[in-house]
Amino acid sequence: MTYEELRQQIAEILEMDLTELTEQTSRDSVATWDSMAALSIISLLDDACDDEITSDDIGRFISFRAIVEFARNRGILKG
Repeated sequence: MTYEELRQQIAEILEMDLTELTEQTSRDSVATWDSMAALSIISLLDDACDDEITSDDIGRFISFRAIVEFARNRGILKG
């Protein structure tokens, strides 16, 4: 998955316009980033990841930047 594909999918999960999603976007700044959205994000990353996602990993998914860093570190992002 590319960075833009990840960004698009996260924007869809959070029900927000793509232009509003930046790496500074956090769960505290987006009203739609609720428990259901968090589960959808976890599911998206889990489907793309070869390794198990731990509870420590999940605890760090507090911003789009953190999600991108996780995806880069796990080899989910291509290019």
